[in-house]
Amino acid sequence: MKQEEIYWNLHQNPAEARESLAAFRIRYNQIRPHWALTPEHGGDPVTPFEVYTNLVTPRLPAWQDWAINARKRLDAAMNIDANTIQAA
Repeated sequence: MKQEEIYWNLHQNPAEARESLAAFRIRYNQIRPHWALTPEHGGDPVTPFEVYTNLVTPRLPAWQDWAINARKRLDAAMNIDANTIQAA
């Protein structure tokens, strides 16, 4: 936000700055696609709004494989714990 909106625009007053920032947030979250948010089954990047409203399920970028592996380990540990509790 600073790099793209605040540093490049001179605002006449705080009200104008608030309006400008509100418009930037809408543009950034609802209009502008983000390169890291690609649909699970391929396709063009989507907006954060599409992801947060469950219109699209994003694929985690390759550099976030650690998150996928950590989730699998956590799920496995939770299964082991649940089985141990049920057996007791």
